[in-house]
Amino acid sequence: MIKLRDYLQKNSVFISESRIEKSDRNVIYSILEKPRNYQFILRSYSKEFSIESRRVKVSLIDNDKLVFLYKTELYDFTDSLVDILDTLHLKFEPQPNDSMIKIEVSL
Repeated sequence: MIKLRDYLQKNSVFISESRIEKSDRNVIYSILEKPRNYQFILRSYSKEFSIESRRVKVSLIDNDKLVFLYKTELYDFTDSLVDILDTLHLKFEPQPNDSMIKIEVSL
């Protein structure tokens, strides 16, 4: 089984993901390849925000939807996540509110 990231690189699919560190991108790809409940701390924003502010919670709902939930302070992360989802042609629905951003991804 080929990893999603390897497939995209092999087939020269351009991914605009320069705004986040490689370790963060790898976590996102890992979750999209094998959907599951997960939490991680973004390293891309380590100097600007506290650890709790950088926490991203991912929930798998009914085996066909992933929900990314994180603080609105990380609105720049939304651009990177949306770029990855667009490149993979995944349908998603952002649902921001005052304190959190919620992005539902259909698998």
